[in-house]
Amino acid sequence: MEYYLGNTKINQFWLGNTQINNFINEFYRPPGEPLLYMNPNYAPVSSSVTNFGSGGDGEYQGNVTYVSTDIPRFDIDRSVDQGRIVFGDFGDPLENVTMAYWIKHADNTGAHIFKWNDVGAQRSVGGRRITVDTMNYYASKDGSAIDWMYAAPNVPFSNTWWYCTYRYDGSTGGFEFTFANSGSYDEFTGLAAWNFGGSGSIYDNAEPWTLGAELFGTGYINGLSGSMGHVFIYNDYLSDTDVETIYNETKGHYYP
Repeated sequence: MEYYLGNTKINQFWLGNTQINNFINEFYRPPGEPLLYMNPNYAPVSSSVTNFGSGGDGEYQGNVTYVSTDIPRFDIDRSVDQGRIVFGDFGDPLENVTMAYWIKHADNTGAHIFKWNDVGAQRSVGGRRITVDTMNYYASKDGSAIDWMYAAPNVPFSNTWWYCTYRYDGSTGGFEFTFANSGSYDEFTGLAAWNFGGSGSIYDNAEPWTLGAELFGTGYINGLSGSMGHVFIYNDYLSDTDVETIYNETKGHYYP
């Protein structure tokens, strides 16, 4: 049986001064029905990462380390075989998309999330930081041509936890993304929006959702050196209220 206070699972029960039960810490139940929900409070089993969404579980490959102390997280290092966490191909067709997640860069570059193969016209959606002050999100309607969205200068700074959101509305072809750290939601920086040039779904490809690296043929490139925390991916366009709720109810994990 699970016990909740609002959207947060109660994890400890006491009888006087004696703890009588201890659930896995801080299971957060997000709004909506995510395809992919990675919660860093749950340790992987071997290299298997639990997906609390509707899609299948993931697996970390290359140099990925689960850290359970301090701030539970997945540390990723691109220097050894492009470390990454690979989930399955699920959620198509992507008429609408929301990605909301916490990330910390060790330097100025690195992939965030991709459902993508840059070889073979299998481009769907993805995003990565490419310089000290540039964040690009990418999408394709036909698997080949790319529409990209550029943000500067207030993109996720190195060695700081950032909450990032990316949303695509298939009814309008409009993109929106935001970034925030320890401030309030109203203090978001880097808010921007673009238009895809008309309505339509993002390309339905056969590639897996990958965290921390970008698939290129049979190998990986543009890897992240840093950490990933909570990750939420939806085939839905979450409301402003919902993405704010996720921020407010997970921020305490990174800024206790």
